Amino acid sequence: MSDQATYHHEGFDIPIGLMLKTGGGPDTFAAISNGHIANLRRFVGLTPDMAILEIGCGIGRDAIPLTTILDPAQGGRYVGIDIIKPSIDWCVANIQKRYPNFIFHHMDIGDQIHNPGGAVDTLQSNLPVPDGRFDRIVLQSVFTHLMQRELEHYLTEF
Repeated sequence: MSDQATYHHEGFDIPIGLMLKTGGGPDTFAAISNGHIANLRRFVGLTPDMAILEIGCGIGRDAIPLTTILDPAQGGRYVGIDIIKPSIDWCVANIQKRYPNFIFHHMDIGDQIHNPGGAVDTLQSNLPVPDGRFDRIVLQSVFTHLMQRELEHYLTEF
């Protein structure tokens, strides 16, 4: 597989190399994405006017289907945050470019696996979003990568 190999999903050509950095490849991407959205609909509810913050958004596995749910005319918006800069760069250039109500932020938090050269310690980080502006905060397979103090830090941020 070349570094340029992509997987076409819902109108996006997603770099497979970036996809693999956040779990699952082309063989499971759509199924996992569909499962995440089905669970969000079932357990927390999704409406077109919601503001959603996703921590650990990766390459946009959840953001892409949310573009068909969150309606900017009704105030629907999304902010995705991740520590893998190339994934955020791709999301900005591809998802945010088409959907201006979708914003992506890179947080340069050090992580042994996903961002070993990160400049900020988790316990010293602050989410780059205003307080009280989101209807839902979504984290898919993030807390499983954190130590208890880091998890508690994020819960305090929320």
